[in-house]
Amino acid sequence: MSSDRTLQSSFAQGYALCSPEGTLLPHSFRGTKAEAIASVFTDAESRDARWTAAEQQGMTIEFVYARVFTPVFFSSVSLSRVQNVEIDQ
Repeated sequence: MSSDRTLQSSFAQGYALCSPEGTLLPHSFRGTKAEAIASVFTDAESRDARWTAAEQQGMTIEFVYARVFTPVFFSSVSLSRVQNVEIDQ
């Protein structure tokens, strides 16, 4: 599939959890602090206690900007070449 259409990247702001070592957890990026915490600590009943324990160990929640873009994948092998190899075997 080829297309001349290019999608512009966009920017978003929100919150992400940061490990005690200083590494942002990208899968925790959400619009609010509560949503970011809930993305990692999924059990609603123990979430507050687990977040408090994580904070005591050095975990923080950081305000971040994120660049959101559509990934573009390029094929390194043509489809016809792959089909020919499969037929020969």
